[in-house]
Amino acid sequence: MNVLTYFNNKHDELKDDYIAVDGASAVCGNIALKIAQLLISHGEKPELLSITPDYDGQLVPKVYAWQDFGWDKHFVCSSSNLVYDPLLSQPVFLEDYKQNVFTKPVIVEVHANYTNLIEEFLPELEK
Repeated sequence: MNVLTYFNNKHDELKDDYIAVDGASAVCGNIALKIAQLLISHGEKPELLSITPDYDGQLVPKVYAWQDFGWDKHFVCSSSNLVYDPLLSQPVFLEDYKQNVFTKPVIVEVHANYTNLIEEFLPELEK
């Protein structure tokens, strides 16, 4: 599967709320790992990023700001300075992501680099 096809399907599924088609809450880490797997299959070397609030409180994505909704942490995939988060309609540059996706400032850290993804995370995913 093409990464943008998967990304667009996830965006369509999650654009109104972070609920999967089956009614369960979507798991951002699993989505980020699937995107990483697809990027690796196309020769890229992605990273898994963790997003946390740079304040006391929860992360609130602007697209869901009207809901009583937030997270303590969020995970996304990044490759070649682009962040793949299906909250958005398309991948965006990291600096734009950090400044424009959440209602308040965030801290972005590398949770797993390419080597960690291959050795620790992706062997457990279904191919």
